[in-house]
Amino acid sequence: MRDLIVAAICSLGIPLALVRPFLGLLFFCWLAYMRLQDLSWGFAKDIQWSKYVAIAMIIGVLINKKEKFFRFSFATVILFLLWLFLTVSVIFSVNMEASLDKYSEYSKIFFVAALTVALINTQDRLKLTMIAFASALGFHGVKSGLIGGLRGGKIHHGPGGTIEDNNDFAMSLVMTIPILYYLGKMEKRLWLRLIYWGVCFFCMLTILWTHSRGGLLGTCTVLFLISWSWRNKILTVLFWVFAIIVFFAVAPQSLLERYSTLKETEKDGSAISRLHSWKTAFYIGLGNPLTGAGPKTMVEIYWEYAPPVETSIRPEAHVAHNAYMQILADSGFLSFGSFLSVLFFIQWNAFFLRRKAFKRKEIEWCIPYAYMMQYSVCGYMICVIFLSQEYFEYLYQILAAFQAMLILANAQLKKRDKEIEAEFQAKREALKNRKNSV
Repeated sequence: MRDLIVAAICSLGIPLALVRPFLGLLFFCWLAYMRLQDLSWGFAKDIQWSKYVAIAMIIGVLINKKEKFFRFSFATVILFLLWLFLTVSVIFSVNMEASLDKYSEYSKIFFVAALTVALINTQDRLKLTMIAFASALGFHGVKSGLIGGLRGGKIHHGPGGTIEDNNDFAMSLVMTIPILYYLGKMEKRLWLRLIYWGVCFFCMLTILWTHSRGGLLGTCTVLFLISWSWRNKILTVLFWVFAIIVFFAVAPQSLLERYSTLKETEKDGSAISRLHSWKTAFYIGLGNPLTGAGPKTMVEIYWEYAPPVETSIRPEAHVAHNAYMQILADSGFLSFGSFLSVLFFIQWNAFFLRRKAFKRKEIEWCIPYAYMMQYSVCGYMICVIFLSQEYFEYLYQILAAFQAMLILANAQLKKRDKEIEAEFQAKREALKNRKNSV
């Protein structure tokens, strides 16, 4: 019965995406990040619902004359380049069969992100997209926060898919915290603001329950950035005092012991393995600078490039455990540079957009969105120092939403500048006519 209910709900997204592509996008985000299918146990769990909704959404855009299929922008160009370099790395992969296993999944990520830039063409659509992200992952933040608390401060895994691993789940919640916080700050209704911030608190609890050390560092990063943006620095200090007290009050001993290994990397087997993997991935990238070795092939060539093991602990030769080194090893320096440009594009433009928005009331609405997306990506940049999630779909969706916001803001500025110019010309003509009449 549960499978039938889940299948019925998930199936609704297909006709919805055909008729209203933007609603299909929201449904896609909801399925991709909430993972409704993972709440079932039978046939509904194994069906790739988000993939079918994405296909329906593409068809819907093609048959719907009101929607654009493509908007030329920096984001769409960089997404195309990443896909192109990925394609080349698959063609020249040391094991094409292994690389092809993930190629269609990665291609879908880039394609849907490029489509997102075109579909988010109003402020309301931008807000609804952010709400879709926040509600989908916030649901699991609350659910796992409660379950983890009842289990003594531990959860065994995330919802499923790309966020099934605890570390990946923690990273997705780290990226959601700024979105929840600024959505709450934008909200005028007190009860809804408290709900956003309450969900934000449960997301932080869940990150603790995952025992993810990268998640802890990412959380500290986004909380520092959020609190540092407050004008009242006394409030910032009080917040951190309160946060530290709450942390030691709720953290079980097993959690404190795991986090204590952050300062003992020379004794921690996991840290030693990661450091060795980083070096190996770098050498693979140097050995294959243009195309890389190909996605999902590192395990096969690891020991060909690995430096000598300096300890008795033998590293696990699976992945780089670092998104920066992983994309370098898989696809070479061109992909590595494109990946970095995605991250710094958001950081750079968010900073200057906020500065401009503080001076121009026409785009004042951009400020909280710029904050939430910039800080979300900052959390990602910290977490992926320890994770091989270079093709994390959530990141590219945020990139697409950010690019759509930039397009909206620039269009509004140009419109207002034209209005100011027209007003100036009208006043000039009126003054000229007055002089002529005299």
